[in-house]
Amino acid sequence: MNADGSAQRKLTSFRRNLRFDPVEPVPGGANAPTLRGDITPAWSPDGKFIVFCGQSIRTGQYELFTINLVTRKRTQLTHSAPGLNHISAAWSVLPKTGLSLG
Repeated sequence: MNADGSAQRKLTSFRRNLRFDPVEPVPGGANAPTLRGDITPAWSPDGKFIVFCGQSIRTGQYELFTINLVTRKRTQLTHSAPGLNHISAAWSVLPKTGLSLG
């Protein structure tokens, strides 16, 4: 959406798989909120993607996903062990150190 709230576009269509119970961020945690839907979105530094946490269709757990804002392709980034849920995501830019990652 634009900064003024106009031109809103829905990027995800969360459909909770009814085989799974709602997820607690910390299983059995005191006063843990119940998670529903796609949560904690963050823009990529180049503005081409959004990263967010969403429920895996396969396991019902919260995993990290990206959405390409041009193609609207959703890609699952993590495949966690049972009982582990991702509930927060953020992008970071590598510091300019002169080192390469390749």
